Parts: sequence; structure tokens; C-alpha cells
Amino acid sequence: MKKILSLVLLFALVALMLVGCGNKNNNDDPTPEAKTYTLSVVVDEGLKTVSRGGASALALALVYDADGKIVAARFDEVQPKFALNEDGTDIVATARFDTKRELGEAYGMVAYGGAIAEWDKQAEAFEAFLVGKTAAEVAALDVSEDNVKDGKLVAGCTMYQSVPAFKALVAKAFAYGRNVTFTTTETITLGLAIDAAVSGSVEKGGKIAVDVAAVAVAGGKVVASMLDSAEGKYTLTIGDKNGAPALEVALSEYKGTKNEQGDAYDAWQPMAAGRWYAQAQAYANSTVGKTVAELNDIATEGVAGCTIYTGGYKAALVRAAGNAR
Repeated sequence: MKKILSLVLLFALVALMLVGCGNKNNNDDPTPEAKTYTLSVVVDEGLKTVSRGGASALALALVYDADGKIVAARFDEVQPKFALNEDGTDIVATARFDTKRELGEAYGMVAYGGAIAEWDKQAEAFEAFLVGKTAAEVAALDVSEDNVKDGKLVAGCTMYQSVPAFKALVAKAFAYGRNVTFTTTETITLGLAIDAAVSGSVEKGGKIAVDVAAVAVAGGKVVASMLDSAEGKYTLTIGDKNGAPALEVALSEYKGTKNEQGDAYDAWQPMAAGRWYAQAQAYANSTVGKTVAELNDIATEGVAGCTIYTGGYKAALVRAAGNAR
């Protein structure tokens, strides 16, 4: 009888140990819970301001979570300029300009101003500083010159002329009406790309066209993408500077980005497939679920809900995904 009782107790103890081990394994490896995030891409109004024969466009890609806290931020800026041809009789059309981030050290800010670091590195320092902050916390930041220079606000970022513009774009991104939401259980990386080109003539006027793409990647695949585009129109005249032809540029028209214009963009000629912003988002959505490498094979026509020309938008999306970090 004692032997039987001992065996019963032994089996009971083994069963309890197995149950305990099973619970321990379940607790150590729970199923990750998908979280909801928001992706936004916004552009400043730099195309309104003519400087050094051209204009500029500063863009921000931003991801924040359901609690309104920033998960990732990416800034970049491009400065397209009009230039005269060799004869000094008209402008030269330029297909693309490198951004400040793409130029890196070649942008030359360190050599010019003796800054702590080049523009791209300082922008990265401010991006890292923003992570975990809410819109209200960013709005409350003191971005006065005295508080930014010498790294008083953010270690590694002393660009007191740029930081207020960074702050303004963060507020714009949170308030934006065309953001995209997505869910994932994976760590998110974020990429931003800007393509800018100049065209036109002295007689008919010049145009700066800017395309912006933002791509969020998680688990090796795209989880969200956005596109936007902006155009500035300018009057061009040829003057004289030290006995040589010199181009003079003045703003003629800027209405905001196509997403910002919404239904007002080309309202006089509505597109059968839908407004530009809807078609652009339909095309951006075609990247979701694909790896960065697979984006090279996405179609430029025949995408459901999109009939606008997308060759340039594809290039921007591919570049943005390749920049994701």
C-alpha cells in the first residue's frame, strides 16, 4: 500500500512539474501584439521663397504610435536652382538635384561655417531627439537661437535656422489630414526621398517640380507608403552682372502640395479615376507587403485606382525604401 501511495504521489509531482514547465514556456514566448501606427509625409512652403536663383523644399516623414508618441522621424531638404546655358540665352533643364542628405559632406556646411557636424548628421541628431515625444512636447520646445546653438537643446544639432522649421513640420505632420495608419508587431524603419527638377524657358517662365515619398518598413517588408508632389512657377528674366548675363528669378505661383490642395487640384479638369491624392495613395499602397528589393519590379501602369503617370513616383518610392533606417 505504501508503494502504491508513493507511486501516486510521484506521478502527481511529475504532472505538476510538466504543467509548470508548459506555463513557463508560454510566458517566455508570448504571441506579439500588433500595434497601430500612423505615417505622415509633409513638405514646407520653401518653394514660395526665391533664393540664389532657385528655391528649396524641406520634407519630413514621421511615424507615431497610438499614444501619439514619435517612433521615427526623417528630414531632408533639396535646393533646386535655375541656371543659364553656355550662351546665356535661356535656362538649362535639370532632371534631378541631390538632397542635403545625399550630398553629405559635399554639402559643405562644416567647411563653410565650422559647425559641429554636416547637415545630415545634425538632422539625424534631432530625429533621434524627437523619438518618444508627443506633438505637445515638441510644440513646447524652445527653439530660439540661444537655446539651439552650441547644442543647448540637442547634442549634436546646432542648426538654429533649421530647427524651428523642423519643429513646424512635426506639428504639421500630426495635424495632417491625409495620413496613413498601419499595424505591425515588428520594429519599424523609415525612409524619405525627395526628387526635384527644373524646366521651362525665360520666355514662358520656369517651373520647379518636387516629388516626395515616405516608406515604412517592418519585418523586411513595406508596411506603409505615402506620396506627395509640389510645383512652383517662376518668372525668369536675364539681367547683367559684372558684364555677364545673370538670371533673375521671381515667384509667380505656388498653391501648396497636391495633397494639400486636395479636391482643388485640377478641379477644372477632374480625372475619371479620382482625385490626384487618391490615385497617388493607391499607387503608394501597391508597395505594401513587398520587400525593398521587390519594389524595383512594381508596375508603373495598370495599378488599381491609379491612372496618373507614376514613373517618377516609382523612383522616389524605391529610393525612400532604400534609405529606410
